[in-house]
Amino acid sequence: MNSRAIRRPANSSSATFLALALAATASAGVLAADWPAFRGPRHDGISTERITWPKSGPKEKWKINVGIGHSAVSVVGNRAYTMGNANGTDTVFGIDVETGTVVWTHSYPCNEKVGIKDYDGPFATPTVANGSSGGMALDLKTGKPLWKSGAGSGGHATPVPMRIGGKTYVAIHGPRTLTIVDARDGKPFWTTERRQPIGVNAPDPVVDGTRVFVTAGRAFGGALFDVTGATTPIWEQVGLSSHWHTSVLVNGFLYGPDGNNSEGAGRSPTSLRSLDWKTGEIKWTEPKLGFNGVIAVGGNLLVLTETGDLVLVEASPVAYTELGSARVIEGRVFTAPSYANGRVYARNTKGDVVCLELAAR
Repeated sequence: MNSRAIRRPANSSSATFLALALAATASAGVLAADWPAFRGPRHDGISTERITWPKSGPKEKWKINVGIGHSAVSVVGNRAYTMGNANGTDTVFGIDVETGTVVWTHSYPCNEKVGIKDYDGPFATPTVANGSSGGMALDLKTGKPLWKSGAGSGGHATPVPMRIGGKTYVAIHGPRTLTIVDARDGKPFWTTERRQPIGVNAPDPVVDGTRVFVTAGRAFGGALFDVTGATTPIWEQVGLSSHWHTSVLVNGFLYGPDGNNSEGAGRSPTSLRSLDWKTGEIKWTEPKLGFNGVIAVGGNLLVLTETGDLVLVEASPVAYTELGSARVIEGRVFTAPSYANGRVYARNTKGDVVCLELAAR
């Protein structure tokens, strides 16, 4: 039931992650304003809801602690879902969105110790399909394994579904490749090498038609491919080297974080950047946001910084324009926000989860 998995055993295959994206694409019964999976209903980090910034700033509706980790929040109807770890145990939480009351939990032993500051705990985000949990490379109804695309270690990025010639495929940003597979049987359709130095291609693919953008940290940079054509990139540059957060594509321009933020993988200057989707040209850079997770809501950008500032930014390639800003959560933040039904959900590494009201037009 995880839609994003950062750490897996060495013998797990990339197929472990493939059906996760597929599960949410079949989410009948999920409302347009819901956020049923990691990076939203279409796996692109975009909400079509309208958004305005209240004069007094976002109003905190509730706040709870779920244990350490980096799991984002999924929301369907009157329930929010996330994960945390405490005392060597991972727990999945079902939360009432109106009160913050924990309605149910499911726990299992998991002593995840990474050895890097603030990295412990689950990185996975629950996925909701057809009103019940779904995940792994399994049939949603029976749990029967459907297919495997190959052996080897699992990757960091979430598979992203895409349509080519009327068929559904899945874009997988693996440890050493970008691979497109047929969603029906897992057979490879197109692949190209993406050999990041330590095999951490963490950001998800960004898809527009048959074009796919991928990036990675440690100044590895990003590239845009047409996956129906050559395996050489349309363009490639190091100006958007995202450690793990994924960019969003709004009206022909990419907006995303550049730089590394990790005591283990090395730190580097971090910023929010705007790039031209067609050419890769950098349009602007804003360093004050530092390391950040970004989604798009109502045509604008909603950014959550590492220090817990929530910032509404105009999605324009002309210049960085701030529409609102507020400190919404204390501590260190590694997780992008979620947005559903006029509310923002944010969490920090120590497990505080906050629900915030934003006025809608």
